[in-house]
Amino acid sequence: VKVQEAYDQGLRRATPPEVQLRLQHHDEILSTLRGDRIGACTAPSTLRPLVRWVKVRCYRAYYITDVGVLGGSLTRGHLANIKMCTVSVTLLFFCFVAFYVFVYALRLDDNGVVAGILRGVVFALGLEILLVAPVLQFLSHGVAPLVSATLLKSDLEALAPCAGVYGHGEGAEGSSLTAW
Repeated sequence: VKVQEAYDQGLRRATPPEVQLRLQHHDEILSTLRGDRIGACTAPSTLRPLVRWVKVRCYRAYYITDVGVLGGSLTRGHLANIKMCTVSVTLLFFCFVAFYVFVYALRLDDNGVVAGILRGVVFALGLEILLVAPVLQFLSHGVAPLVSATLLKSDLEALAPCAGVYGHGEGAEGSSLTAW
């Protein structure tokens, strides 16, 4: 554990001073996140560590965006390559499934079974494309950030009067909190 901490400190010291300042700001904000409140409600004492853990994860996932690749070590180009590979593998898989059904149909020599299998595959793919994918995107890109913002709102509003916490000088003027 100490080796990892020393390694992390070495990486931080190797970054430019502006990035070090942003990291300090985020560390200060992370150290002030508490688990005693969930929005306007008081959390039970048994759930406070869990609430704080969730708040820290939400803050790291949705708010630390101005420190380069702090959230992960992958570049955008690398992520685009991973996405392209994933899409390619998925398309190849579906082509393989369609080919398998076609070969099965030739061996079985029964058009009714083949048509039923193909209809089932097309229905499943269409259902995934038209219904499941938009719902999952809504949940991951709409609901999850909303829940994160709601959980962190009271903690971050308490920090708004701090000087320079959001990189906008004194107070919350011009910060993202005013939009809430």
